[in-house]
Amino acid sequence: MPRISVIVPAYQVQAYLGECLDSVLDQSFRDFELIGVDDCSPDGSGEIFDEYARKDERVRVLHLTENVGLGRARNAGIDVATGDYLLFLDSDDTLTPARCKRSRTGWSRPAARTCWCTTTPAPTGTAGWCAAATPGSSRRSARTARPARRSSPSPSARNCWAC
Repeated sequence: MPRISVIVPAYQVQAYLGECLDSVLDQSFRDFELIGVDDCSPDGSGEIFDEYARKDERVRVLHLTENVGLGRARNAGIDVATGDYLLFLDSDDTLTPARCKRSRTGWSRPAARTCWCTTTPAPTGTAGWCAAATPGSSRRSARTARPARRSSPSPSARNCWAC
């Protein structure tokens, strides 16, 4: 079982998807699965996922039969995820180098089973939104987000306390 399940839903992002997937597969931390969720995209996003899956066994693809939107596409990825932790990545974004490795810091915190946060600066004292589920709770309960605390007071800080 992989340590992290990286869930990447995609809809009409053919121009960005390759760079997004490369940023995940190039991580120094290698114990993850990448779940590409093709949200019935009319462009070549599904085929790009399939191509990456053929080249790397860590990539799994889920092709949805109808467009369900970002939230439900993420939920479909959660349903097939096998990792201990979830990491959500929008398909037009990229991970910074060593992002997965840095996330391990938050795993050592008590009761942090699943966490995510935005990567854009937010008002002082927050880092967008973060959610965490306690061990033993279902992954679905992690959808209730709360303001995330910052590890530093800097407005440009980009990671929450669990990440």
